[in-house]
Amino acid sequence: MSRKPDANDPFWSVVAERHPDLDIVVLPAEAPPTPTSVDAEEVERRRLALDAAVMHLNDMLAPHAELSAADTVPGPVVDSVRWRSKASGVVVDGAELLDRLAAPLTDVVRRGGAVEQLDAEIDGFRVRATWASVTEVLVVRVESEALRVDADETTGDS
Repeated sequence: MSRKPDANDPFWSVVAERHPDLDIVVLPAEAPPTPTSVDAEEVERRRLALDAAVMHLNDMLAPHAELSAADTVPGPVVDSVRWRSKASGVVVDGAELLDRLAAPLTDVVRRGGAVEQLDAEIDGFRVRATWASVTEVLVVRVESEALRVDADETTGDS
């Protein structure tokens, strides 16, 4: 059964009007994953593990790019956080660098094309690296899972 999008929807109503030959199905948003609840010691252990993973990846990225110190960012639900580190740089042969970067990673998925992409994990942290051959720009991001912790534990305040 197909149904037309709500005529009051500012985006889908325009899409439906411009493309009457398409059947549009709008799915409900998925609930965010429930963050793992941890104590202050586990927060520190995971933060140190992320720092170690970032240092290891930086050794492979040098001298093209350097991952930043991990920033604390809000998690998907209230009272949750995650850490994120990112880097970018210009790399002439980014495909070769992505191959080298993939070596110590697990669950590696590579996609080719104008923008090559690598999705993987290192020590339980998500890694995404992309390289655009036209611009020779490499972007790398490392991110932790979301953790549910007390607010003072996420900033290091006690």
